[in-house]
Amino acid sequence: MLEFRIPFQVGFGIPLISWNQLEGPLPSFFSKALSLDLSDNKFSELDSFLCVTKASSLSFLNLSSSSLSGEAPDCWKPFKNLVFLDLSNNDFSGKIPTTMGFLVSTITLKLDHNKFEGELPSSINNYKSLLLFDIGENKLSGLIPKWLGVGLPNLAFLIFWSNHFYGSIPLELCHLTYMQILDLSMNNISGSIPKCLNNLTTLAEKGY
Repeated sequence: MLEFRIPFQVGFGIPLISWNQLEGPLPSFFSKALSLDLSDNKFSELDSFLCVTKASSLSFLNLSSSSLSGEAPDCWKPFKNLVFLDLSNNDFSGKIPTTMGFLVSTITLKLDHNKFEGELPSSINNYKSLLLFDIGENKLSGLIPKWLGVGLPNLAFLIFWSNHFYGSIPLELCHLTYMQILDLSMNNISGSIPKCLNNLTTLAEKGY
């Protein structure tokens, strides 16, 4: 599993409270923070935290391994400044919220190890700066979208392992010239491997 750690600051007196036994809903005033690491807790829901009316300055949010379940709230519009979002290792189900398409500043998006299902929302095509996209170990299905290779030109880590994607590998993925890790394992992908993947020299140099 890939792990990325970047320096960040906490605003408005909000402490780092990861690796505890905190439970219940996340309070709405947390949305005023600049950065939050709330991972490894036992929170019950996110609605009161996410569904706020004012724009948030939050840029770093780690809620991994926090015992969150059910459908993820579809109210991400106020969080356009998010650069890092980690919801991995929870028990989210249902579709990936379409309002996540408003997270246009996001560089790292980790939704792996949940139970998300259905097709990828095309709104993710708005993530022009996205470098890492990890949705491994879910129940997502459908064709691998062609827009991944068209609308997300900076992708370097694309991790789709252990889902229910089917069909062929789109030729458009060959446009991802910065690709270092491409993991499509444990799906139902068929057809031939595009020869143009040989042009992804960064991928070849990593030996992946």
